[in-house]
Amino acid sequence: MHPAPIACLEKQRLIRDFTRAVSQCLRMQSAQLMALINGDGFQFEREIDEARERRDQIKDLIQLHQQSHGC
Repeated sequence: MHPAPIACLEKQRLIRDFTRAVSQCLRMQSAQLMALINGDGFQFEREIDEARERRDQIKDLIQLHQQSHGC
């Protein structure tokens, strides 16, 4: 078996950014759930969409990095 490649600094940064983006998505979904429970409706649709878009952009960057850099 070959050892798993070590991620370069750029990939590590991208993974940290992805982790933050996923966390933001979850926070926005939680906020929306609490608003709905409190009778305030679906207040956070725009923020959730923006957070998902950011998450997906970073995921794409990670995949491109893996393809071009190999780590």
